[in-house]
Amino acid sequence: MTEVFDFDSYSRKFDDDDFLRQTMRTIDGNPVPEEQLALVRSRIADALALGSDDYMLDLCCGNGHLAVPFLGVINRYVGVDGAENLINVANKYFASPSKAAFHHQDAVEFVKAIDPSEGITKMLWYGSCQYFQDNDVVDMLSALFQNAPQLTKIFIGNLPDRAQ
Repeated sequence: MTEVFDFDSYSRKFDDDDFLRQTMRTIDGNPVPEEQLALVRSRIADALALGSDDYMLDLCCGNGHLAVPFLGVINRYVGVDGAENLINVANKYFASPSKAAFHHQDAVEFVKAIDPSEGITKMLWYGSCQYFQDNDVVDMLSALFQNAPQLTKIFIGNLPDRAQ
C-alpha cells in the first residue's frame, strides 16, 4: 500500500465514538450530514444488491461505521484495515461473533490469503482505492478472482479525479 496518509495516527486524534471524523468523512472538518451518509449507503446497497445470503468483504473498512446498516441485511461481514486504531474502534462498537468480524491487516495480504471456501459474495472498497499503487490494485483484484469464486459484485467508490 502506498504510504500517503497515516489513518491510524489521524484517527487517534478523535474520541472513539467520533466515527465520521476518524475516517475523514467530513466537510470543512464537520461530519457529513446524515442525509448524505444515507444516500451513499443506499447507493452502495443498491449497486451490490445486498441480500440475506450475502457475505460481504469490506476492504479498508476503517472503523466499520459506513457498513453498519448492511449488517442487518446480509448474512456475514468481514472488514479489514491497516489502521490498528480504526479496527480497535470497529471491534469495540460493531463486531458481532456470529455476524461481523474486523481484522487489522494489510488489505493486499488479506485478499491474497482468502480461502476460496470462505464464500465471499460481495465486496465494498470505498474511499481508499486511491491510496494503493496500481500494481497492488491489480494484484488484489486478481487474487479476488482466484480466492473468492462466489464473488458476484464489487463496489469501488469515492475515487477522486486523478487529473485534479
